[in-house]
Amino acid sequence: MMKLRLLPLFMAFLCTFVNGQSTDLDRSFFSTKEVRLAQKFTENENRMYSVNVSQNITGVAVNTTDIYLNGFSRVDNNATYAFDLQLSQPIQYSSPEVIHRQEVNKDKNGNITSTRNFYKVIQKIEASGKCYLNGEHYSTFRHSESLATAEYSTSAMARENFLVQKITWEDNFKNTFQKEIYSQTNGHINKELGYSLRKSDVNLWYLGSEKHPEYVNHQTALKAIKEAFSKVEFDRIPSTLMTDLAPAISIFETQIKNYAEDNKKNKKVRYAAYYNLMKIYFHAEDLVNAEKYAQLLINNDYDEKDGKEMIESIETRKKLLAINKTNTSHFQVQNENRHLLNFRD
Repeated sequence: MMKLRLLPLFMAFLCTFVNGQSTDLDRSFFSTKEVRLAQKFTENENRMYSVNVSQNITGVAVNTTDIYLNGFSRVDNNATYAFDLQLSQPIQYSSPEVIHRQEVNKDKNGNITSTRNFYKVIQKIEASGKCYLNGEHYSTFRHSESLATAEYSTSAMARENFLVQKITWEDNFKNTFQKEIYSQTNGHINKELGYSLRKSDVNLWYLGSEKHPEYVNHQTALKAIKEAFSKVEFDRIPSTLMTDLAPAISIFETQIKNYAEDNKKNKKVRYAAYYNLMKIYFHAEDLVNAEKYAQLLINNDYDEKDGKEMIESIETRKKLLAINKTNTSHFQVQNENRHLLNFRD
């Protein structure tokens, strides 16, 4: 009889122990593709651009074919957007400066037992240029570095090492500045005007302990989500996407109902469900349901910041869709160079 009376107490303790140890969340990611929408719309017939370098006294070669506007045709004349790069200032080199550092060793009584001197040479290098659009200043690109030799026991050795490295430093700086010209210019013009291809690794949450009763369901849902979004391309969302996502959606909705009791552990389970649902609906372009679950996540009162950030993302997406006169971020893009952006969401 004693054993029978103790059994319910033992089972209650076991459930409390398991649930108490198993609600930690781990990250998982699924990949999806889309077109990043322009901040300024251009009608299809006007999507033409040209690139010119009218001034360059930096000694850095600039190849105009490495600057491009995604979704637009490159032309020589009568471009809607005529970009002109001007590098009208030479690269600036500061005077080499010797930096002295002294290392003092003391005994236990505070008496100086030895001193060592160290010297290094530093130099700052800066370069900049401007991009003009249709004759008006559009953006500025710049790059700077602070270079330093290793430390030496004499200033003469530090200076000598600096002279040995100086040419290599300057060549490396020019190469880096060249890459920055392309990166900063392409980034700026494509964010405002272009249609870059964007690949995103989207975060999801799952219960990390195999002891949790929902662990297997989470693994099933994650597999379904990854497989469904693997079929999404930059220019299309397959018509079967929501059907493929249905098992995962059902799992998370069931968890919301089954873990409705208002305690921290249940809130954590619901948080994962709300979070995952708002993410998959957002990337499935169902902004109504994405907003619904973002608001439920906020109301859940567990890390509500994620829900608020999603609401902001949804509002931004709505504005961009309106600007670009479309209802989707998946469409065919004319690309001479496929400017692929990688994000972790």
